[in-house]
Amino acid sequence: MAPSSPVYRKAGGASGGGSRDSTALASYTGGGVAPGTGVAAILRVEDDLRKDRENREALVDALLVQEILSSVIHYFAAALSEDERQAIIDLIVDSIIDCDLNYGEKAAIKWGDGFKWRQETLDTDLALFMQSGMDIKVMAATRLAALKHDRLNPQRVESLRADNPERQRLLGLCDGMVVPKPEGFIPNGATSSKGLHKVYKRVHAAVDRMLGDIHQQQLGFILPESMAREHIEHNRMLSKWAPKKKKQSGRNIGDLSYCEGPHFLNGKWAKDEAVRIWGPIEHPTIDDIAVMILDFWDEVITDNPGAGWSDLVMWKMDLKGAYTLMDVRPEEAGMFAQELVDGLIFFHLCGVFGWSCTPAAFQVITRAVVWELRHKLRGKAKMYVDDIFGICLRKDLEYDMACARKTVTDLLGSKSLAEDKEEQGTRLDIIGWVIDLDLCRLSIARKNLLKAFYGFFNLNLEAKTSLEEVERVASYSQRYSLVCRVMMPFQACFNRMIAAHWNGHDRFHWTEEAKLAIRMWRAALYLVSADESSYTKPLWSFRPRPARYTIETDGSLSEVGFIIFELTEDGEVCLGGGAADLTQFGFGTDSGFQNTSEFIGAVIGIIALARSGVRGEGVKLRGDSKTALKWGREEKVSGAEAINAAIVMSTVCVKFGIEVNETEFLSGVLNWKADDLSRCLQKGRTVREVMGEIGYGDKPILDLTEDGAAMRLIEACRPGTGIGSEMEFRTLWGEIRDASNELGMSEEDRTI
Repeated sequence: MAPSSPVYRKAGGASGGGSRDSTALASYTGGGVAPGTGVAAILRVEDDLRKDRENREALVDALLVQEILSSVIHYFAAALSEDERQAIIDLIVDSIIDCDLNYGEKAAIKWGDGFKWRQETLDTDLALFMQSGMDIKVMAATRLAALKHDRLNPQRVESLRADNPERQRLLGLCDGMVVPKPEGFIPNGATSSKGLHKVYKRVHAAVDRMLGDIHQQQLGFILPESMAREHIEHNRMLSKWAPKKKKQSGRNIGDLSYCEGPHFLNGKWAKDEAVRIWGPIEHPTIDDIAVMILDFWDEVITDNPGAGWSDLVMWKMDLKGAYTLMDVRPEEAGMFAQELVDGLIFFHLCGVFGWSCTPAAFQVITRAVVWELRHKLRGKAKMYVDDIFGICLRKDLEYDMACARKTVTDLLGSKSLAEDKEEQGTRLDIIGWVIDLDLCRLSIARKNLLKAFYGFFNLNLEAKTSLEEVERVASYSQRYSLVCRVMMPFQACFNRMIAAHWNGHDRFHWTEEAKLAIRMWRAALYLVSADESSYTKPLWSFRPRPARYTIETDGSLSEVGFIIFELTEDGEVCLGGGAADLTQFGFGTDSGFQNTSEFIGAVIGIIALARSGVRGEGVKLRGDSKTALKWGREEKVSGAEAINAAIVMSTVCVKFGIEVNETEFLSGVLNWKADDLSRCLQKGRTVREVMGEIGYGDKPILDLTEDGAAMRLIEACRPGTGIGSEMEFRTLWGEIRDASNELGMSEEDRTI
């Protein structure tokens, strides 16, 4: 647990002093002064919390809870009951347990239970080595040949379709993985003197026990270090260990990057060579999986118009051991030697976690299985490394899952599936997200939600921070804006901090705008947890709608002009145009505001479109500023001057289901119509007069000055408004939220 953690302080850690808050941890350890410290005490807290959660609030800073409550109320206009207050406490404590009270070294040592290699095991492997003429290659070839009948082999590859494009690469893997080597490579086994990693030495019992499990599957040998040094040409990996969520043992890592050199088997060159041998790594995204579900539904209703959405069901299954399903070539058996305590060396005969090339090699298996399932299932499926996700009709569930099982086991052997991890239903966790067919929405998987929530609340906004910490919350913001779309503009707050301190090692204060973004994220993530039906992403939104409307816009430093078109069977039809005065924004002659002005023009066009009654439609932006078009397409900006306009745009788009999914660049000379509208004041002309001059005299004037909500939204685009203090921003955000809700609102419209 980090010393700066609020939980650490609350528990009476060093940064919190010996205050009355120290009783929080003491109450869980059974005395006035906690007898245990560090990981041991944390595990004790975790055990007690899991048994009895009556004392949950002892881990929660009341001021933090109040701050999150306040953020939810002020930013999202959500009135909270006592039960909802308790829900926030529960969310905070769950995130503490999942993130801050997770298994560490002490737990791994306990799990290792003093593991020692049995003398019988050592004697048996040494005898096999002697019988093989002290040749590790012969020893490996004999062992792998004995296992081949129930692992990837040429006969099993023949079970695949003749048109499977991965057959040749799979046949190569049947012989084992080749090991690319840099020019001048010399294995380090005979000269290694680096010694054991300090973390491994502390948790060696756990690492050795994990290796013991691999040995029990006959996928490795354990030999004396002195024997290996003298008789085996081998390359040593650095034995390492890392914590792993919800797994007491942690993770064993055989690191080929930081073993003794001068030449390593890891690196960019190795990844590039692996791609050349086995092909590129292409993982499906959550967008791909969501579109797969929508595509399958289209096929279902085409073939069976009477089918209902409730007839759909998802399923998933995992391959067991993943990388261990691949063999190392016998002639390369010495390349993955892991030095252990007690003068021992473990030789891996299968794929290892820690080698740059393993992921690309395994992609061959992934692609081969996906190809088979594409042609065999009645539904559809995607595969992310060793995880398979499928969608089908309920009546086909048993068939599709049986088909997937048979495809995998026919290729990789009877022990290649983790049967205890199979799941089916209308709500499943998939690659860190959760898809709920009943709600028809995508949300954040619980463990990832807790991790992100913890990341945002475990920050002292008044203390100095680091580049690493800012990058971490920026990563959360970038990823989860997919669900919390209204939060997209705030990514720029973190990006500006990163750019200002890039390559620096100093500590620095959070900017005011970043503090605001963090408080909003705390509130937004709570609402994702509490109300998935309102604050998550609809599945249908993953399929871009064709752009039915086009907003053509241009901006000067004093005014913006816009024209709205509708795409019909006869082509684009003008629905009207207008202009908005920006002189009150005070841009003057400062060209640094030009992109901001152009972007505000696009935002005003969207406001006008929403005001006219457009709901749930795709939109194209057209103009002569590539920067403004990019900002509009992504709903996020790179300049502080335009962030308010971006917030307005995201809020209105979310409110009215408008998606900017296309942009079209026009050179300045071709954008003359919108340009003329952006200079009405400069030319002393009315909008009606200019509309006539550009050929749209018979079209409506979209005069936003008649709409108080629209004018409030335009005013909210003013650069610099609301950034002076927390209270100022709350006022700004409340104004944007309320004005969006009033813009052409009917009673049944959902509020932001």
